[in-house]
Amino acid sequence: MEQNNQSFQQEQPNISSVRKFLASPKLPLVAALLLIILAVGGILLLRVLSPAPTASPPPVVQQTPPPVSSPQPQTLDTSGWQTYRNEEFGFEVKYPSEGFGIRVITDEPSLETYLQEFNKSRTAEHPEFDPIVILDKQVAQVGPYEAVQYETAQYAVPSVSIETYFQIDNGAIIRIASGKIDQSSITEEMRHLHSQILSTFRLVE
Repeated sequence: MEQNNQSFQQEQPNISSVRKFLASPKLPLVAALLLIILAVGGILLLRVLSPAPTASPPPVVQQTPPPVSSPQPQTLDTSGWQTYRNEEFGFEVKYPSEGFGIRVITDEPSLETYLQEFNKSRTAEHPEFDPIVILDKQVAQVGPYEAVQYETAQYAVPSVSIETYFQIDNGAIIRIASGKIDQSSITEEMRHLHSQILSTFRLVE
């Protein structure tokens, strides 16, 4: 019993010291200082643990190259060409010495009616050939007339042609064709040549 009293008396000064510390006016200052230290330590820790920012590469500026103009086809020299002249229907057209054909069709009421039977009629004219395959069809202009132009092929020969059809004022249907044998595709050279032939068409009195 006496030993317990002695230990209780020994602990009393420690409790008293704690009470005095808690009652001290310096306690809020110490607490604030501890909070500041913790905050600063937390900020420093975050900086250490955070990865260093990587510098973003400068934006790439793409420069658009200036447009390259495609070379224009040169005008062919037609001075050595022959001239087809039709006095009855009043027109003429120049043509090279090879790969040219012209036909005047007078037994059809209209260009549209004639072209509806285009493939059938051509095959009937040449039954020994395979049917004509139309590769392309487009609108063309021949002098003052709107025309229909076909790019065709016969693969069994083989041969290819460009054929332009238009109807003039007196009702006649004109077919102007240029082509090549032993060839299976239309080339830009052929198109340019055919265009030059059409450009020589003119009405005559």
